[in-house]
Amino acid sequence: MSYWYLQRQGIPFSILWMGFGAMPDGMSSDTYTQRLNEASSIYFINLVVMQWFNLMAVRTRRQSIFQMPPIFNKKTQNLCLFPAILFALLMAFFWLYIPTFLTNLGTTNVPAMYFFLPMAFGLCILLLEEGRKYAVRRHPKSILAKCAW
Repeated sequence: MSYWYLQRQGIPFSILWMGFGAMPDGMSSDTYTQRLNEASSIYFINLVVMQWFNLMAVRTRRQSIFQMPPIFNKKTQNLCLFPAILFALLMAFFWLYIPTFLTNLGTTNVPAMYFFLPMAFGLCILLLEEGRKYAVRRHPKSILAKCAW
């Protein structure tokens, strides 16, 4: 996400990778530093949002999220998950939107678009993991089942 953002802001990957301090033509060092700080903040929020879906995906090795729902089932519920997700979101807002931390940490505000794109990626990860779990349940002696952690 951060590299995509930088590409859209006129900083190609080739300058970042093995560029050794090179900057795009016509861009000041202050603008370049600001864009890198923005990309770093986007990367941080990407990690936070994607971990929500990772948390739901890896709760069990073989059972689906529908077989082991995190809520509405007394035997499988874990009511600490959602406060933990909310706490992670609050901490992200804390580091990215409080002016004192913005200046001291070099973070920036993140546009809403960069919250929703990682949600789409996270949903894909959750669906892929559900497919893997289905295959493991369907073929318990397969190599995929033996690789299941």
